[in-house]
Amino acid sequence: MSAITTQAEKNINFKGGKLKISAQYNKRLSNCFLYVKFNTKQKGLLFVLLNKFIHEKVLFYGCNSINEIYNAFATPNGIIIVCSEKKAYANIANILAYLCKTKITKKEAENTCETTINYNSLHKDIMNFEAYITGKTIHIIRTLSNSGDKKLEKFSEMLGSIQVKDFDIMEVKNSCESCIIEPDNKLNDREKLDFTLLMETTPFIFEGNKLILYDWCAVHKLDYEYMQSCLKTFLISCGSPGSPAANDEGGKKHKAKCKYIMECLNFMCFIVSDSHGFNFKFNDIEDIKNGVSSDSKTTIRQLYKTMKEAFNKMCE
Repeated sequence: MSAITTQAEKNINFKGGKLKISAQYNKRLSNCFLYVKFNTKQKGLLFVLLNKFIHEKVLFYGCNSINEIYNAFATPNGIIIVCSEKKAYANIANILAYLCKTKITKKEAENTCETTINYNSLHKDIMNFEAYITGKTIHIIRTLSNSGDKKLEKFSEMLGSIQVKDFDIMEVKNSCESCIIEPDNKLNDREKLDFTLLMETTPFIFEGNKLILYDWCAVHKLDYEYMQSCLKTFLISCGSPGSPAANDEGGKKHKAKCKYIMECLNFMCFIVSDSHGFNFKFNDIEDIKNGVSSDSKTTIRQLYKTMKEAFNKMCE
């Protein structure tokens, strides 16, 4: 069982910055699920640039391109992509390079929800960043575990060779305002996770109990009949706990299986929750078996209703 619970973490220093990279193997996923996280005060600028990257490098070229990115979406905290394992390192470097050399138009700047666009501030912040990878990661884990690995040395050189372009500070007039929604009831982190999964690629983050929405156009109708099946699918995405087999002496195999499921699912939970401004993990396998509570469903319905009311108010 140790082979499928393998994970690795490493700090990679490169000229001008540092990358913390963590990888977790998940046998249920056929590709890499990669989250590249950036910490910056220029969240609006970061979000617009990442969306621009997706439109130019993913949607335009498609999944048959050399970057082998099959799907991607951005949040104000970073970008999540699905790609092949062999292209994971290259895609991390490509994302950083794009952020360092790309300038947005005045029209695009109005969608940042920022009053000042400061590229120097962004570039300084993003040179120290993090990457989290799960799924098909056997070779990635191997390179991270071996000190002095040539692939990592080449990757470090690739990051260090990225050129940062200087752009003037831009003052934005009539910048859009991100919609701040305050739910009537306080959401716990599990309810935030359920809501995030249901909203799929809608760009938003939580700040405490406040929900900050960055793009109303990305909000889709919430299908309540779809709610149960969607959330259940995520809960079993790393395997179903089941029960110990009759010949499983002392339940050792079952315990090892449950441990593996918890590790994989919590890695996925971190990616989903951290990219949206909160942090959630399951503490017990029974939480996974229990599925989605009726209280969570009620809270989600109420939050979605509050969102729609806020939208209608903006349109008045």
